Amino acid sequence: MAMKSVWIILLCLFVIAEADQGFDVRHHLSTVTRYSASKEVSQNLIEGSNVPSECTPIHLNLVARHGTRSPTKKRLRELENLSGRLKELVRDAEASDKVPGWLGKWKSPWHGKVKGGELIRQGEEELYQLGIRVRERFPTLFEEDYHPDVYTIRATQIPRAQPPKTRDFRGSTMAPFGGNNMLVLYSCPAASSPKYFVQVLHNEHPIALPGCDGKDFCPLEDFKAKVVTPHLKHAFDNLCNAKLDDPKQEHQSLWSWLLGSSQKTEL
Repeated sequence: MAMKSVWIILLCLFVIAEADQGFDVRHHLSTVTRYSASKEVSQNLIEGSNVPSECTPIHLNLVARHGTRSPTKKRLRELENLSGRLKELVRDAEASDKVPGWLGKWKSPWHGKVKGGELIRQGEEELYQLGIRVRERFPTLFEEDYHPDVYTIRATQIPRAQPPKTRDFRGSTMAPFGGNNMLVLYSCPAASSPKYFVQVLHNEHPIALPGCDGKDFCPLEDFKAKVVTPHLKHAFDNLCNAKLDDPKQEHQSLWSWLLGSSQKTEL
């Protein structure tokens, strides 16, 4: 039985090593997928619209996931158990000369760690580089020095409504893990009609909006009517509290959903 388990492990390693070059295991690590691996996943993305040069970005909302972090406490224990189990399997099969020596010497790279789930240095670098790229892409939004009243940054640890493994986002236009989403509000010359447009970017790439005829550069009024309003029906306040009777409050709620705050940039 021990020898059988060792052969299963070796077979898995062999399959990964011999897999087609188009397969990258880093794209298939569920919630621990690194952003650098998922950023260039091109499925369902489109060539971005040519934003008119006279249109200027005036507001940006960025919802970004955390950077690469260390394994959680549960995963740390599992890795320690795996290390011990491998030693047992190799010891039981030591009569065979076909078991690679390194297998019994493998040790969890997190050996001795007791605190898990922390943002590691690589994760900090990922978030830093993301910020640099966003600033380079929208320089006019970041001309002022940082101040919390201008650039609102919020972090959350609110539990997810549904476990990640049961979500089914990949069938749509978004990658399920390692995803960052941006809403960019543009102001175009007063002579143009309409004056305001919204562009949506997923993992820093433009994304087509079904409610806007499959375009990524959408008139604000169309975006509010065909994208925002249908989702507001399922907002927490509408589902769990009394419905708003004042049309002005509904209008304010819609703008609050889109802009998030009165500041021009929110991260």
